[in-house]
Amino acid sequence: MANLSWDHTVHYVRNLDSAVEIFNKKGFHAFRGGSHTTWGTYNALSYFGLCYLEFLAIENSELVEKNKNVNAVVYDAARLLPEKEAIARLAIRTDDIEETVRSLIEKGLELSPIVAGSRINTLGNKIEWKMASVKGDYEGVVYPFFIQWKESDENRLLSLTNAGAIQPHRGGDVSLKEVIIHSLDPQKVAYHWCDVFGLEMEEGSGDFLRIRMQDQFFTFQKGSNDQSMTLIFHTDMDELKGTTFFIGEGEYTFQ
Repeated sequence: MANLSWDHTVHYVRNLDSAVEIFNKKGFHAFRGGSHTTWGTYNALSYFGLCYLEFLAIENSELVEKNKNVNAVVYDAARLLPEKEAIARLAIRTDDIEETVRSLIEKGLELSPIVAGSRINTLGNKIEWKMASVKGDYEGVVYPFFIQWKESDENRLLSLTNAGAIQPHRGGDVSLKEVIIHSLDPQKVAYHWCDVFGLEMEEGSGDFLRIRMQDQFFTFQKGSNDQSMTLIFHTDMDELKGTTFFIGEGEYTFQ
């Protein structure tokens, strides 16, 4: 069985520089990433270990329209932007994407073909991966997509640290611990995700259920299917604890 981890979360924004500026002012290291030259999108990044936040915007609207059915990320950009700046898609890292796709198909899910992706970072280096999208949604909640990086976790951590992408945040020791996903039927969605993705139910019932992926949590909470998620961070900085801020409709909460 493939090993799964929460890889990153995509926040779709109109302006990358504005998002980076807000994060920097809050004390977080955020920076321009690079361009997905064949898809028409580009990004900015903020790392919390290997689990990171991706701000994603449209760089070339014609390419986005042409490629919107290639994968979930381009599809989301086309359907959300520029009107809705939402945290709207999770990415799950796998160490065997072929096995992961086979397993999900056996569970009755419909998947896109595995496609290769790449971007050129600001240092001019080519970053490569393979990914597959789960088509559709379940009870109005979109599925995550799955990604396998060319490098191992250990090598990526070393490379990203040496490149300065992963570095201490001025805001102190901060880790991304939880995402809150709203659903009209959180119990049904939570148990479905446990079944198809092989996850563990941590706690809850009825209108609030939390499932575990290693030392992080996906929490399903009663609410409208507006497809905008809330990210929960743990921090040792007193000035951050108990605070919340928004970028567009994306909510960031610190505990």
